[in-house]
Amino acid sequence: MPHDSDMAIRHFERVLLLAGKLASRGISIYEHKFDPLFFGSWYLVAGTRHHRFKFFWDGRDECFTVERSSFPDGSFRGDWQRVTDHSVDARHGADPFQYVEEFLIQNPVA
Repeated sequence: MPHDSDMAIRHFERVLLLAGKLASRGISIYEHKFDPLFFGSWYLVAGTRHHRFKFFWDGRDECFTVERSSFPDGSFRGDWQRVTDHSVDARHGADPFQYVEEFLIQNPVA
């Protein structure tokens, strides 16, 4: 079983790689939290200043909850609306970060 610090390093390397790929498309990561003690669950908020998606990865159940919100006029609080739930078979090699990247490419933020 990997040590917590090894798992954290791998996780943050993946976040950094994703941030670079998204930046080339004008998409920023605005928020992120990783919880290695809760089955490696994490969430990430990405998009633009005015339109963002929140991806919550449930590491135990291997599924995402995806929500969307707008932030008009520089608002700091969004009115999050559920978009979808999606399973990713990470135990058999599927990459949750790849899902986030593909979702954001297929669902552009305005």
